[in-house]
Amino acid sequence: MLPQLPVLAMDLVDTTLVWLLLWAGIVWLRSNPARVALIGLAMLGVVYLVARQLGLVLMTWILQGFFAVSVLVAVVVFHTLTGALLPIGVFPIVMALSATIFFEPDWPRRFIGSPSPTEEASPPVSTPLDLWQKLGFALLGAHFVFQLAFPWRQLAYPGNVCWTEQGFRFSWHVMLMEKTGQVDFRVVDEPSGKRWVVYPRERLSPIQHRMMSTQPDMILSFAHHLHDEWKAKGYPDVAVYADAWASLNGRRRQRLIDPAVDLAREEEGWANKTWIVPLEDTAEARRE
Repeated sequence: MLPQLPVLAMDLVDTTLVWLLLWAGIVWLRSNPARVALIGLAMLGVVYLVARQLGLVLMTWILQGFFAVSVLVAVVVFHTLTGALLPIGVFPIVMALSATIFFEPDWPRRFIGSPSPTEEASPPVSTPLDLWQKLGFALLGAHFVFQLAFPWRQLAYPGNVCWTEQGFRFSWHVMLMEKTGQVDFRVVDEPSGKRWVVYPRERLSPIQHRMMSTQPDMILSFAHHLHDEWKAKGYPDVAVYADAWASLNGRRRQRLIDPAVDLAREEEGWANKTWIVPLEDTAEARRE
C-alpha cells in the first residue's frame, strides 16, 4: 500500500498528471506509430493504478472514462470489421451491443433522461412458491438443460462435423472452419431421356450461392426445389443429381455429395445423411 500524500501535494500531482495526459495526447495525435501507442497505453495503465492507490480522484476519473470509451470503441470497431469480412450473420451486432453490460447499472435511465428511483427498497420477504412459480422455474430449468445438451447432438453423427455439418448449428462451433465449394445440378427425366444442367449461380444471389454450395442440407433443399420446378413444367418424376466439390480449411478439393444419389428421393431429417461423401482427412489432403 502506497503512503497517502498531503491534500495540497495530492492536488498538485493530480493536476500535473492531467496536463501531462493532455500533452501526451497532442504528441500522440501528431505522431502515432503502433509501438508508441501501445507503450503509451501501458504507461496510462500504470498511471491509473498509481493514481488510484494515492487517491487522486480527478486523474482516476479521467482515466476510467478514457479506458471505458477506448475499450468500447475497440469492441465496436473489431466486430464491425469482423462482420464486414466474414459471413457470420448477426453475431457482430449482438456482441457489440452486449458490451453495454459493463456500463453502470443505471445507464439506460441516464441515457433516456429518466430519474433513478430514490426510495429505499423494502427488505425481501420469503414466501412459499405457488404452482405457477414452480412451473416457471421448471420450464426455466428445462430450457437451460436443453441449451447445454442440444449442442452435443453432433456426437451422434459420424465424420467431421465441420464437413458434414450434421449437428453443426447451435453446437458452439464458432470460427472453426473456412469452407469453399462449387455445385451444379443435373436434372434427368428418365422416361423421355431429357437432361438439363442447372447452374445455381445464375439463380441465386452471390451470398446465397456461396452458402448453399458448402452446406449439404441447403444443397438438398435446392434439389427439391428443382424437382418441384420441373414437376410444374410437366415432368413429374425427374431425378436430381448434384456435382458438388468443397474444400475444408485449406485441404484439397473433394466431392461433397455422392453424384450417383438422386437427391429428389432423399428427405431432410435427423437421420444420418449417407449421401455425404466422407472427408479425406489424410496427410496428403491436408498438405494440399
